[in-house]
Amino acid sequence: MVSTLSKNYNCYSAGPGLFPRTLSNGHRETWDESEARVRALNAVIADVPEFKVITPTNTDLVAWPEEKQARVCLRKDLYLAAHCDITFADVTPFGGREPDAGTLVEAVTCALSGGLLVLWADPLTTFEEKYADADVHPDSFLDKHYNLMLEQLFYWSWETQFGAAHSVFGSLKEAVEETARLVRAHGLKRIPLLDKVNDDTDAPDMVAMVKALLD
Repeated sequence: MVSTLSKNYNCYSAGPGLFPRTLSNGHRETWDESEARVRALNAVIADVPEFKVITPTNTDLVAWPEEKQARVCLRKDLYLAAHCDITFADVTPFGGREPDAGTLVEAVTCALSGGLLVLWADPLTTFEEKYADADVHPDSFLDKHYNLMLEQLFYWSWETQFGAAHSVFGSLKEAVEETARLVRAHGLKRIPLLDKVNDDTDAPDMVAMVKALLD
């Protein structure tokens, strides 16, 4: 078990795990089976006693008219991503080559609002591997990145909190253990990256360039 931390942290578990999928043996999961998988993932996070797991759910949406349910769901999930201390985001490709789009929105919301963003994927594949059969950025250094903009946001979140970036984790267990270790050593504070976008102390030339485009 991971070492005990000094306080409780709300951890938002983001990812497409709640959706049933067709397994490699051809079996189509039921909703109960997919929920069991999510419970198993959440147990990995809950193995840290001070990590409280929060998973998005649509259980209470029936309280709103059907035409409002999607908007209510969006606001609820964004609120959780914006206010939880840590978001563990599963960025394993879902239904194609890229991560689940809803998970990406939650991940960005977390980092920009000041939570710690933690990315993991299983299996962990590079951008180049995923697009080996496609004409995407041929002969470009971009091929070496897993997911350029999201990965950079992840790096930025960790650099802001811990002074050093970390590569995308290859499993949730690895992500949880390393996150718990660093939070125990350094603590955790809300530092909204959105506030740093206009900060010209980090990259003054970039800020000046962008401001010139807007004038």
